[in-house]
Amino acid sequence: MASIMSNSPPTTTFGKTQPSRFFSLARTSNAKGLPKSLTTLALVHNAGHPCPLRVIGRDDPVSFTKQAVRLNILNAISFEGPTKKIQEAYQSSDLFVFPSLYDPFANVVLESLACGLPALTTTTNGSSEIITQDTDRYVMKGATDHLAKDLADRIQEFCKLSPDERSMMRKAAIERATAMSDGESLFTSIKSPNLDAEKSKGV
Repeated sequence: MASIMSNSPPTTTFGKTQPSRFFSLARTSNAKGLPKSLTTLALVHNAGHPCPLRVIGRDDPVSFTKQAVRLNILNAISFEGPTKKIQEAYQSSDLFVFPSLYDPFANVVLESLACGLPALTTTTNGSSEIITQDTDRYVMKGATDHLAKDLADRIQEFCKLSPDERSMMRKAAIERATAMSDGESLFTSIKSPNLDAEKSKGV
């Protein structure tokens, strides 16, 4: 399953700033840190940032739904199952949240950057090494007891960024992904994903 925050700068409606939108994506949600993402979301909500979380992937969401109910954040989460419109999901979010407990190299992080979506991930994910913009803030030490709190602190900082700062992060994300990959083949894989075959992609 995957976790995503919307990829647009904060908007205002009638003088009120709209919440950032988060996104998460993975084949095996426990290993990819979805329970940590839910705990993180609860901490962020309790701190006054009611950010919605969009979760995409083929795992059965029952256990995660129960966790969301316990944390009182179920209304803020959308469990959507697999999708063929993954590029649209990336591009309609603000932040990709992927606190993997272990990954040699999760391609979804590179795909996120290629779509202009900044990523928040962990040192236990090999693809964290490609994140160069403000590395200390957006790559967290993985598999720690305090990971959820660390993630929540960074997300709260992200929520306070100005539209110009977010725009700079999106531009840097695209530039980094372009430098690290064959852009044409990468965008082909994003446009025609098969989330049931993520094993072959290392997700």
